[in-house]
Amino acid sequence: VPLDAPSLDPVWDAVEGLGIPVAWLPGSSPAAREEMVRLLEARPEVPFVALDLAGLGRDPAALGALLIRLPNLHVDTAGSIPDMARDPATARELLTAHADRVLLGSVHPVRVAAGPADHLLAQRCLHRHAAHPGR
Repeated sequence: VPLDAPSLDPVWDAVEGLGIPVAWLPGSSPAAREEMVRLLEARPEVPFVALDLAGLGRDPAALGALLIRLPNLHVDTAGSIPDMARDPATARELLTAHADRVLLGSVHPVRVAAGPADHLLAQRCLHRHAAHPGR
């Protein structure tokens, strides 16, 4: 059943009434993207989080255009870090332009600080962020 099928309208009505965000992995095919756009345009009051940068990690210009067009679209970076690393300058521009709508996520396990070197690295990262917010 496509997510924008009329038979799912009662579900979307309930979600809209609750004001909760919906997270899903829309896929990277043009058909999946078209379905996503139709759904988000039909439900502007529902905040959607498209996982894996909505399948557009390799096309930051297209993702930026969607974020401009669809104010209820949010994205997460899980699964897209390698794609973003291909063009770090463009990725940085996209992430900073839409920082309020990007959830930084990862499909990789996070290592808990296990020793002095890990603790030092965590401190450096936090210090760098405090010294240069937004970078």
